[in-house]
Amino acid sequence: MNIKISTLFLIMVVLINYGFTAIRIQDDYNPITSDDSDFKSIKNIDDYLYWECIYNPSIFSSSRSEQQIIAQLGDIKYSKYVKKTFSSVGFFSACGPGFCSYYIVAVKKDKSIKVINTPNDFRKFIGKIDNVEEAKLIVRNAGYIFSIAPKYMASYKQSADKYIFKLHDFGLQSCLPPVQTEPKSITIAVDEMASISRL
Repeated sequence: MNIKISTLFLIMVVLINYGFTAIRIQDDYNPITSDDSDFKSIKNIDDYLYWECIYNPSIFSSSRSEQQIIAQLGDIKYSKYVKKTFSSVGFFSACGPGFCSYYIVAVKKDKSIKVINTPNDFRKFIGKIDNVEEAKLIVRNAGYIFSIAPKYMASYKQSADKYIFKLHDFGLQSCLPPVQTEPKSITIAVDEMASISRL
């Protein structure tokens, strides 16, 4: 008798999970996360001979040796032009104690050096959205977080010329003490011109 009850219980659990899965599939949204590997999918090279994206672990870093190149694109021979260029501030800026951030150093066609270290400059640098990785970077650039916690996992779908993301709003980046409230589920769209809007 106990075996039959256990079997029925397992069948019910499987059917319920299948039902939830079916709903998610019909919704056309796919689970998604974002990390620094997304930078490697930036396609912007038309205006540059070479660029590299650098992670700065702290505003107190005193040299490039304390920072890390996480992505690069273009002719590597031009890397020598930028190896001494340094910035202590950048986009995706996080809170203390390190106040980490990212910035990009690029060699333009005329071989002049350009530093991209503000959210607005980074959005312009990406330009037209070519893939979902660039769209995710635009979302992060606006201060939103792609949580890796299963409860708050983000999802997305592509619709016409937009990438639409469902994620949780933990509050825009701030160095104020966090308010202990449940994050709100929000929907964000990124169009092909890198404009972002809440739906």
